[in-house]
Amino acid sequence: MVIESLLSLKSFYKNPLVPFFYSAMISIISVYVSYLVFKSYEGFFVTFFISISLIPFFRKIVYLNLKRTIYAKNFFERYYDVIYFYLIVLFGIVFGLSVLYVFLPSEVSKQIFYYQIKAIERIRGNFVVGDTFLKIFINNFSVLTLSFILSIIFGFGAILIISWNATVLAAAIGMLTKNFGLTFYPQAFLIFLPHGTLEFIAYFLAGLAGATLSSASVKFKHSLAFNFFLDSLKIYLVSIFILFIAAIVEVLLML
Repeated sequence: MVIESLLSLKSFYKNPLVPFFYSAMISIISVYVSYLVFKSYEGFFVTFFISISLIPFFRKIVYLNLKRTIYAKNFFERYYDVIYFYLIVLFGIVFGLSVLYVFLPSEVSKQIFYYQIKAIERIRGNFVVGDTFLKIFINNFSVLTLSFILSIIFGFGAILIISWNATVLAAAIGMLTKNFGLTFYPQAFLIFLPHGTLEFIAYFLAGLAGATLSSASVKFKHSLAFNFFLDSLKIYLVSIFILFIAAIVEVLLML
């Protein structure tokens, strides 16, 4: 695929801005196609197009990284590059969509991101101070577990969930910027950065755990597959811990 040839480990090591701006471009193109072809359902199809563009690529990146670091003794050494690369792509998506939200006419932004806006309103309505932490953690834990399961079944099905959450985050940043002015954009980004980054890392780690388990069970010998099974379990447990910290940070920011 074209995206796999343009976005590779080689381009990542050479210049991280390449995958950042390419993912931003993919996101903007996804909005354009969805707006022209799938009226009234743009928000869903934006997520779909972003996902189908990234899933084959991430599957390749995970597999190539496993091969490259297969005998690495350090656990984090095996997965650092993949996680770092993912964050670059993720923030490229959020940046591209949030900037688009800001510069599009308000009625167009609300139409394209209708379902994302509804999701934001539902989240605001569900979480009230007092029982916020438990609700946030349980809700996010269910998303994390789904990411893990989908990635076991489909290799990297978690990208669909992660892409959806990225579009919601982009809409939230865009809404704040629209309300307070263009100069507020950096602050709007920073408001969601602490807990948002932790949540996305947790979701991705759960997806990585599932994808690692799925890939290793098919493509590696039994002895190595068992090692990656242990890695998968470790990654999943780490993702739960990070999600726990993210919920604490989010609650503290709401006080």
